Amino acid sequence: MGQKNGASALSLQQNFGIGSYRTSWSTLKKLRLCTVLPTRSQLTGDVEVDQAFLGGVNGKEIILIAVEKRGAGSGRIRLKHAKFETAKEVQGFILDVVELGSNIISDRHKSYPTIVKKGYTREAMKKPYSWEDVDGDDDRLLPRVGRVAAHLKRLSKK
Repeated sequence: MGQKNGASALSLQQNFGIGSYRTSWSTLKKLRLCTVLPTRSQLTGDVEVDQAFLGGVNGKEIILIAVEKRGAGSGRIRLKHAKFETAKEVQGFILDVVELGSNIISDRHKSYPTIVKKGYTREAMKKPYSWEDVDGDDDRLLPRVGRVAAHLKRLSKK
């Protein structure tokens, strides 16, 4: 029986009779790498870009997220683990995954303003005022990135 959220190393170990968990984890990692197309095309048009933080209190990891906007829905998605939240790292991610001339939709973080000089247009979304009633992250700001981040957080807890 297939799993809703993909295969786990434990299920791979049990289903294929692999001796150790470490071997099944390594095999699964290699299989997942094979499923990514190295020549995949860059995202185009309107693209939401932001970051999410995954992990525990002391071990938060920064994940950069880019989501193609397709009407009210989402198109293709690109993710990257980042060591630091610097303009150089964020803009390098954008240059790698988003086609020049596309419109970057982001928050007003300091990493984004100079991306315009590199051949993109930019739409900076304004966060709600402190007196507006908002619980947690405001997904109205960047709803597609918010959905991807929510799925990542849910999957990382399993």
